[in-house]
Amino acid sequence: MKEYIVSHISYAHFIIYFLLLGSGCSLPISEEVVVITSAIIASTIIPENTPIIFLSIFLGCYSGDSLCYWIGRIFGRKVLKLSWFKNIIPIFKIKKFYKKHALSTFLIGRFIPGGRNAMILSAGISKLFYIKFLSYDCMACILTNSTLFFSAYYLGPKIISVVKKANIIIICTFVITLIALLCYHMMKKKNP
Repeated sequence: MKEYIVSHISYAHFIIYFLLLGSGCSLPISEEVVVITSAIIASTIIPENTPIIFLSIFLGCYSGDSLCYWIGRIFGRKVLKLSWFKNIIPIFKIKKFYKKHALSTFLIGRFIPGGRNAMILSAGISKLFYIKFLSYDCMACILTNSTLFFSAYYLGPKIISVVKKANIIIICTFVITLIALLCYHMMKKKNP
């Protein structure tokens, strides 16, 4: 990917935007890899275009998230009508969850690779008010993209090993928290 962007450097911002747009639509493109690669290119090859590169990253992520939301909102209900999904995804619980924890879900969820699109799809499926979605996602995109972009911009290729370790820690923390919550709810049901 880096070689392709570098060989088409005058179109780098467009390439980055469309890669991230595709990532938001659940194409097999890693958002983290695109952001890190773009930051390294911006810091080493075209530092004068750093603001444009960062803006294309933000807009690509934000637009991709918006498309993912609408995919969930328009087509998600059809998937939920299948009996298998009805039992797995109780829509009323998702709606209730987003009412209470929408902002924190977006801020934490954008840092979880693989969980990001599921979080955004579920926001669309549960019909989270679109303006709320846009505002929460904007804050989350700014936070995650700034953190990852500027870390990669200043640390360079060393950031890749840092991100891999951080992803492992984030995923483990998420799994442990999820297990703890499930155990808590199971105990609460047994002992009202």
